[in-house]
Amino acid sequence: MSLTNDIQRLQQFLCVIERGSIGRAAIALGMSQPALSKSLQRLEEVLAVKLFDRTPQGIVPTVFGQTLAAHARAILTEVRHAEDEINALQGRNSGRVRVGAGPSIIAQVLPRTIQAFLVEQPDTRVIVREGLIEELLAALVTADIDIAVVSNARGIDEDVFVHKPVRRDSLSVVAAASHPLARAGRCRLAELSAYRWVLPDRNEPVRHRFEAVFRAVGLSAPEPTVETNSALCMTSLVRDGGFLTWMPRLLIEDDRGAEPLVPIEVDDIAWERQLYVCWRRTTTQLPACARFAALLCATLDGSLATAAPLLPSTTPDEPTPDRSSAQDADLGHSLRL
Repeated sequence: MSLTNDIQRLQQFLCVIERGSIGRAAIALGMSQPALSKSLQRLEEVLAVKLFDRTPQGIVPTVFGQTLAAHARAILTEVRHAEDEINALQGRNSGRVRVGAGPSIIAQVLPRTIQAFLVEQPDTRVIVREGLIEELLAALVTADIDIAVVSNARGIDEDVFVHKPVRRDSLSVVAAASHPLARAGRCRLAELSAYRWVLPDRNEPVRHRFEAVFRAVGLSAPEPTVETNSALCMTSLVRDGGFLTWMPRLLIEDDRGAEPLVPIEVDDIAWERQLYVCWRRTTTQLPACARFAALLCATLDGSLATAAPLLPSTTPDEPTPDRSSAQDADLGHSLRL
């Protein structure tokens, strides 16, 4: 088989897995069902294994099919990276950076990083994705994102990911400045159940940690009046509705609202998290991704002013000086493993 046919067959094979049906996959691919069946049969002949089983629920991959699917996704990912890098080297595209993070990073950190990055590389497209740690790491594996900011190193496989610790952040009870607890300055854990709460849903790690704090001292955690994973909804209810919440302090840094949000000092609560910037070990990162990762680390550790000087606008006769290469030498090298 030629390289082109190999890639096409792998794409067709994955489409069948995703659709759960040769018929539906054929429609999605714009080809006839017999032609798709013949392509899959050829793949099975080359590998000398059965890739699919037919069940009442549809077509499902065998253990051989599951193994091939994992490698096929990795192969197609690297092909896309190769195309992107070749196109960038030839100047045929402006490049892109895809970054994933939780709501506090997206709200407080990424805007500053993106602004600094676009001053240097104004033609590069930045794509931001919000998600949980597990979702972000999975997206890194499948190359749906290039860089992620996560907490909790227990979820990071060092054989798969490079992870750079960049900052410690704490979670705390948060209220509007006019809330009775904010005026009191400090309270005990048992007092918190007397107030209305807005919290993330029970699948969120932040919610697990919140409930664990109460269990550790033999108390039941407050039942929330509102559950939401929207940081905007949460902060609005706290600011305007008199609710309490539990969130990273990073999310309320530099809060300039008409009703500022403030952390409440609570006895028996002291919880910190380590933040990491992550990327895949097996991927050759494009220079734009390496630079964005460097600026993201600098934003998180507070050194952005020196790591990302704002460059003046240039005319076509005045090319932008490459001020980032020396600063990114170590990080850029590690990103190109």
